[in-house]
Amino acid sequence: MKVCQAGINFFLIVLVGCLTACAQNKQGTEVVFWKPGERLDFSDFKAKPKQDSANNSTVNNIHKLGVIVKSIDVQIITSNDKTVFTIYAGMIPGLSWIKTSGDSITLRHEQGHFDICEIYARRLRKDIRNVASIKEAKKLYNKISLEEEAEHDIYDSENKYSNGGIIPAWRKKIERQLLLLQQYQQPVVEMVFRK
Repeated sequence: MKVCQAGINFFLIVLVGCLTACAQNKQGTEVVFWKPGERLDFSDFKAKPKQDSANNSTVNNIHKLGVIVKSIDVQIITSNDKTVFTIYAGMIPGLSWIKTSGDSITLRHEQGHFDICEIYARRLRKDIRNVASIKEAKKLYNKISLEEEAEHDIYDSENKYSNGGIIPAWRKKIERQLLLLQQYQQPVVEMVFRK
């Protein structure tokens, strides 16, 4: 199951900061950024499953085995006439959980969500090169975020625990999309906006 953390997605950074593979967002929450060749591990899921007191089920009775809280994280640095967008697919370990340690099926499923998030981060990196302002960039971000959420819903409906968490067709689709967008895997996009 995916959860979008919209509150941390698009924010302005005035001072240049150092970003690492595991950083802090503006609320001080640890964020793990998607990196080529690295896979999520059980240690990346640090939260405890939340119980719904009304019916004693977990998280709205939708997904009882695991949750990944992820989003496309966009940071903007503007100086003089240059704007630098740093765009990552990130997940928040402190809000993400897998009910049973060692449940590789759920881990595989949640990795699929993280990979989909990276695909849409790459699409944003690609398409943001065609915008003429930060306002247009925000509109593009909102459009791509809606498309990403729709993709996660389809992914969840077609990839159940009973079929191994992710079916071969989805695994191939994700691999193909990551490969097609490989030239956009670098998170930094520099822009000069004409006034």
